[in-house]
Amino acid sequence: MAEFRLLQDRDKEQASALWQECFGDSDGFCRWFMSEQWNGEYSVAAVEEGKLVSMIHGRPYTLRIRGRAIPAVIMCGVATAPAYRHRGLMRRCMELFERNARDKGAFVLFQSPVDFRIYEWCMQYPSSASAIITSEKARGMRGCRYAEDSPCCEGFAEELLIVYERIMKGYSGRVVRSTEDMRSVLRGHTADGGRLVRYIKEGKTLGYALYYGAEKEVNCIEFMARGRAARGLLSTLGAMAKGRRMMVRGTAELLLMGVPKGIRGSLANTTAMGALNVPGLLHELAGFDDVTVEVTDSVIPENNGVFTFGGKPSKGPVDIKMDSGRLMQLLCGYADIAQLEGQEKAEIVNRLAAHKLLDRLPTLQCFTAEEY
Repeated sequence: MAEFRLLQDRDKEQASALWQECFGDSDGFCRWFMSEQWNGEYSVAAVEEGKLVSMIHGRPYTLRIRGRAIPAVIMCGVATAPAYRHRGLMRRCMELFERNARDKGAFVLFQSPVDFRIYEWCMQYPSSASAIITSEKARGMRGCRYAEDSPCCEGFAEELLIVYERIMKGYSGRVVRSTEDMRSVLRGHTADGGRLVRYIKEGKTLGYALYYGAEKEVNCIEFMARGRAARGLLSTLGAMAKGRRMMVRGTAELLLMGVPKGIRGSLANTTAMGALNVPGLLHELAGFDDVTVEVTDSVIPENNGVFTFGGKPSKGPVDIKMDSGRLMQLLCGYADIAQLEGQEKAEIVNRLAAHKLLDRLPTLQCFTAEEY
């Protein structure tokens, strides 16, 4: 019988082996993760006869949602050893993970899932969309004279953080980063062979791209630039690809500027969120008591019930009905109440209350950079 518990330092070797078995990441990346991103207080595991067979890694962050600082936890490294799958171990791990994070004060869970469908049962749904810029065989593009390529180095952290904060300002769901957070991001890319391209004009860094150059692909997972800087960095990455596939993930506004010839752009969901503390989120992100919502949650019992949008328990009439994950989409600005009703993800009982929500909780530009 499996034991479900928090990860401990003595589990690091087994956790690293399970990570590589399931995801195939490099030794360098795993060493970086286990030394810098490891947080046993937020991470959980299933152990059978001394063997770590399933795990979820977590780490606390702060998200800026609708302009408010919200305590959150990232979920990553969700893995079960192949021989132990389809036995419900991950479901039990998820229940422990969410309960533990909530008890430690997190209001929101976020992650970058490979397959969103896997997490629908625990009501973690899309919360931000990214521009995905691709070229199957990038050819004919020229590097920009303002673009400077170099190995990733944590010494660039301060100047890159300025760019990150400028580009991300105004986005709901963004991760609040410190200079040390940015240093850690750069060290993580360094550990896995990542490189950095900066767009520099008149001695000032106006944009950057963190990328990996593999045999068949140039893959950029953090692209922070707009306008001429964005076009210059995209053409430079395309020139670097030299016939290989190119993939860039950035903010949705990249699609509005017009992508260079030979490059395709599309919008794709890249981040999911789940509500860990419904009353707390309602209080912080809505804060009004004249509309009520009946919430259902399959994992956190305290999230079930009728609440005002100020986070207070209510015995009055119900205005809106939805599950906790759809409420999270509403609160973060990914969808408004009309969109959720149109998708049959919310039930409107009181039309007047729905009009209030349309006015008070409109959709926003939502973007969360990929973190580990």
